[in-house]
Amino acid sequence: MISKKLWTVCAVFAVTAGSSGALGTFYNLGAGTSTGISSDGSVVSFNNNGAYIWTPGSGAKGIGAGYSTAGVAVGGSGISDALFGNADKVIVGANAGGSVYYWVGDTSGTGTWSASLGTGTAYCTSASASNFWIGGNQGTSSGSRTAYRYKYSSNSWSSLSLPSNYNKDAYIYGISNIGSYAGRAQYGAVSPGGARGAVAGGTLAGLDPLIGAMSTSVEAVANAISRDGSRAGGWSTAAGGIQRQGTIWQVTPFNKTPVVAIPFIGTDNYDEVQALNSDGTIAAGYGRDLTAGTRRLWIWDATNGSRDLSTLVPDLASGWTNLNVRGLSGDGLTIVGDGTFGGMTTAWVAIVPEPATFGLLVLGGLTLLRRQR
Repeated sequence: MISKKLWTVCAVFAVTAGSSGALGTFYNLGAGTSTGISSDGSVVSFNNNGAYIWTPGSGAKGIGAGYSTAGVAVGGSGISDALFGNADKVIVGANAGGSVYYWVGDTSGTGTWSASLGTGTAYCTSASASNFWIGGNQGTSSGSRTAYRYKYSSNSWSSLSLPSNYNKDAYIYGISNIGSYAGRAQYGAVSPGGARGAVAGGTLAGLDPLIGAMSTSVEAVANAISRDGSRAGGWSTAAGGIQRQGTIWQVTPFNKTPVVAIPFIGTDNYDEVQALNSDGTIAAGYGRDLTAGTRRLWIWDATNGSRDLSTLVPDLASGWTNLNVRGLSGDGLTIVGDGTFGGMTTAWVAIVPEPATFGLLVLGGLTLLRRQR
């Protein structure tokens, strides 16, 4: 029989984790593909036959029927022009009709769309108090795609120089809050020749895979960069025939050699870092067992290692397939992603407990089981 005292302690642990009776808080946003989350975790961007933002307080708000989002940020309190007026705003990078745009507004969905910034494709958005950036590329055919970025303070959508021996096709997948980048370019030859190579930094520099020096027989891609620009994360070729293993690189101070190989969970043998927190000490992504055909999401930090996200957020444990992480808040506790649920591509947001709280939950559960025996 459970004592009243013990039950009270367990209930307090559950509330601390974010929702009564669950380890993590989960929001099913309905049909859509997620594209990002602001650093403070307050706003999410997603697409569903149009551009949307979502907040816990206001829910989903359509901001443009003819647009698709490419990430979201909150910033601009140091910008004095009429668009910002020295106040933080919601900033969304977007695509429409082969051109790149941005939207600036509030969480109610009231805002202003820019004119076209130029042709190309946007993939990511970031902001500081005094500036914001959009990253992507320009070019639509193999061998023509050039890395591009938009910078608000200079109102410029312009190309980025690649390091020596890196070529088109090039992509910018992540931008920090200081305007540094993460992405990929073709190493050794213009695409479709050569091999995919990871690049990162304020001035793009090449990054080596886990297996050793970059060459045309190995590959690496940087999918994300931390908000402070210190680390990049993605995947690279690893020893033992591993095609992809989650990889973290140190960008400042620069070190092209990986500093973290994300440990696989169970029999997984293929995974990617898809998002980083503010300083790159927390990463999230997916893992697969190529033989069994299974797929899971994970979250990693140096203290706790790789943890299956479904153990922290049970709502993701069943009914979902093709799961991906699309963004991570600065504190690493709010994750945005999407997957197939009920036969439909569906966007979601999960708030995970802090590792110390999760440990208390596990301890409380074990104590409860002992009392029941």
